[in-house]
Amino acid sequence: MGSFHCLCPPGIQGRLCEQVCSKSAKSGRYDLGLVIDGSEVWLPVSAEGTHYGIIVYSNDAKIIVRFSERWYHALLSLKLRVLGMEFPDGDTRTDKALKMAGTELYKAGEDRDQVPNVLVVITDGKTAQGSEPYKRVLKPLKDHDVDVIAVGIGDQISKAELTEIAMGKQDRVIQVDKVEDLNINKLSEMIHSIC
Repeated sequence: MGSFHCLCPPGIQGRLCEQVCSKSAKSGRYDLGLVIDGSEVWLPVSAEGTHYGIIVYSNDAKIIVRFSERWYHALLSLKLRVLGMEFPDGDTRTDKALKMAGTELYKAGEDRDQVPNVLVVITDGKTAQGSEPYKRVLKPLKDHDVDVIAVGIGDQISKAELTEIAMGKQDRVIQVDKVEDLNINKLSEMIHSIC
């Protein structure tokens, strides 16, 4: 038996486009956090549109861009900041990045109340031994209604771990062999389906 995929307009979601979003996702505005282990993804950015927050990590996590930093509400400034980022070598401590996202990136005064919170985690490896359990570090994100999309690049990260990062939602997981295989349109559709 065949299947279908319904592409819903902004502000609508569900298998049959039957659910109207309550937040302002229908206007294409998000507080979009990126936890980067070596890649980049873009949605239109502006003072009234999407705001970015970016964390880079390896052994430790570091906030590179905060949602509230107005300078980065212009795409050129944001891209220049990302181009100037250093990607540290070391272990993959996804737990530290998720913990920082939940306690510092998505906190009162940093993100906007009436805008969907979406966190895209891009990683190329399983989290290092000694890491805190995902259930513990994801709790602040869950409590703050942050939807997590997990993107795995390469064969060093399992689908099971990506699903755990995505809070158990398999439809919020993308896994590719290499960065070039990442379908930005699919990721964008995934982000726009969240409200």
